Amino acid sequence: MSLADLTLRAWRSYDLPTARRLAREAAALVGGRVTLVESTVHLGAPLHRVRIEWNGQEFALIPGGSVSLGLDLDTWRPTPGAELTSDVTAVHGGDGGESVCGGYGRMPAWLPLATANRNPVMAEFVYGPEGEDLCEDFSTRPVLAL
Repeated sequence: MSLADLTLRAWRSYDLPTARRLAREAAALVGGRVTLVESTVHLGAPLHRVRIEWNGQEFALIPGGSVSLGLDLDTWRPTPGAELTSDVTAVHGGDGGESVCGGYGRMPAWLPLATANRNPVMAEFVYGPEGEDLCEDFSTRPVLAL
């Protein structure tokens, strides 16, 4: 199985040695190194957590596959300024803090942060003089392409 085909269902079916092997494969693809492989039992099955250090930054290994979150894909349409980018000056996701600070709850608060929506005003702030040295205070999820 290639890492591109790794689903959450398959990931949760593996034992710890297999998870370690896949973690090493993922790290090797990007020239990184595995810094953590641990497992716990969640909902009756193993849940493996992997972190890979690359270029001084740690990334989590997140399996792909289909998920259902209740979004009506038949009616939802992205705005013209939305989709994915490798532009490091763009900030995606987030809603200005209302979801996290406004008490939406864990899952609803996470959804705006997980989106690929562009937020040009936030990017301007983060990468401008007022945002200098503030990145440590933000909850961000950098992505490392495998």
